[in-house]
Amino acid sequence: MHRFALALVASLALVSACGGEEPMQDRPQKAGLSELAIKQPAPGQMPSPSAEGVDSVNFSGTYTFIDLDGSRSTLTLDKDAGTYEYVSPDGSSSGKYRRLDASRIAIADLKGSVGYFSIAPGAVYRLSGPSSPFDELDPARMYRRSDYAVEAGPGVATSPVDTSESPVESRGR
Repeated sequence: MHRFALALVASLALVSACGGEEPMQDRPQKAGLSELAIKQPAPGQMPSPSAEGVDSVNFSGTYTFIDLDGSRSTLTLDKDAGTYEYVSPDGSSSGKYRRLDASRIAIADLKGSVGYFSIAPGAVYRLSGPSSPFDELDPARMYRRSDYAVEAGPGVATSPVDTSESPVESRGR
């Protein structure tokens, strides 16, 4: 009898810990998760960085990063000159970027610290650190080139990034 009571108590504890009998799909999502999914692309929508991206990809152009708060930053790279210009709501910087290897570059002054990037056709990815692998894909760190349309295919976004002014930019004028 004690085993039965113990099994019943354990089962009830497990059911209450799992949130009762409410089906998973009917439970409300935590605030912000659905908004995050809308703003950040799925891995299938993200251009893949190349092991030889610095040499093989024409990455000259302007890349846009849209933060979760809607603010926009742009990073303009000139492959031939080896230069960059970074503009964010907090300020701007420019200069020469440094080639780390065939797949990654470093920008000395990106919001007051060094920014490490891998190169993909139509996008650059800010890496989490200097020793990060070039193929570290994080949607929250992707800068997308506005004039690059990703080729169509299953799960691929085909529209370029909207580069219209954000509310932050228009307030300053």
